[in-house]
Amino acid sequence: MRLVGPLHDALPMTMANTSATSRGAVIEVQDLRKSYGGRTVVDGISFSVGEGEIFGILGPNGAGKTTTVECVEGLRVPDAGRIRVAGLGPVADHPALTRVLGAQLQESELQGKLTVREALELYAAFYPRPLDWYPRTRGRPDRADHGRTPGDAARPHRLPRKRHPAPDVDHPGTPPAADVPAAGAVISLLIVDDHPVVRDGLRGMFESAPGFSVLGEASNGVEAVDLTAELDPDVVLMDLRMPGGGVDAIAELTRRGARAKVLVLTTWDTDSDTLPAIEAGATGYLLKDAPRDELFKGVHAAAEGRTVLSPAVASRLVSAVRSPGGEPPSAREREVLALVARGTSNREIARELFLSEATVKTHLTHLYAKLDVNDRAAAVARGYERGILGRSGPGAG
Repeated sequence: MRLVGPLHDALPMTMANTSATSRGAVIEVQDLRKSYGGRTVVDGISFSVGEGEIFGILGPNGAGKTTTVECVEGLRVPDAGRIRVAGLGPVADHPALTRVLGAQLQESELQGKLTVREALELYAAFYPRPLDWYPRTRGRPDRADHGRTPGDAARPHRLPRKRHPAPDVDHPGTPPAADVPAAGAVISLLIVDDHPVVRDGLRGMFESAPGFSVLGEASNGVEAVDLTAELDPDVVLMDLRMPGGGVDAIAELTRRGARAKVLVLTTWDTDSDTLPAIEAGATGYLLKDAPRDELFKGVHAAAEGRTVLSPAVASRLVSAVRSPGGEPPSAREREVLALVARGTSNREIARELFLSEATVKTHLTHLYAKLDVNDRAAAVARGYERGILGRSGPGAG
């Protein structure tokens, strides 16, 4: 990657009355470094931009151009280096920086293809809740720390939570937007698994087959979210039981409105794994013992937005729907049941899950109805029987 500038001096930046402009430098970057999942994308970049200069960053795809700009805007947290914009630190002084720094997309036709909610999510990304702040919180950003969410802005207008396709808009001379890869197109993949040997095997399998491109690998849920935002794959092959949590990563990608489809690829087919993953937004669920051709077909189906389930998982889902009580336990009810199985009292459950004891009792009442039991011991036994609590009961090898 290399920097080009000044390209023109006719449009001065409007950042007066700052220490940086008085010295002539509006943007200062020194030894900027940034990595994703162990892969360095920006390595020691340094440059400065004076008042009135227009500059460009040139380089091939993957050279770190977008990451560099996002670090300057405060959307990414650098691993090392120093950045000053109008005398402000993009991370430490982020709220103040958003009042003097603007951003404009270079592809204006994109905006006409977004739903209202997608547009809110897009422009919210430029402001007080940077992309990199999710991994630091290890969960959904706290509104008290990071301000209002796009959903807060949409709520007074009664916009639905469910995402709908954007309305058709005629753009003369512009081909229609496509949400899935065209027939014959190469499907790009991100492989997420905490075992290197599994990642290597999957990479080799897909790279040796026509029609697939592996963009990168992640070893945990947080890296998966980061690399999905950075690489924008068509499909994410997601393991579940790993650091960072596969289900948490799927939920975060769904919350962000990621374009990528998530295809779960795991060893586990219990209710406690399948139901949360699908509820979180996974497009499909396959087991690691699936034949090679079945896996290829599953990736193609996921890329097209079609649901794909292994026979064992499909059978479990049907059983869950047809089971006494009809509706399967919710994610919160499964949390309560897991704590009951550990011998935790209602008061201790309430303290651990930040609930009232009355709410815990309500969850237990719902669990009893859904599992067709009358007490805690029977609920735990039924939970193990149906795979909600794992493959076997306590003490099993």
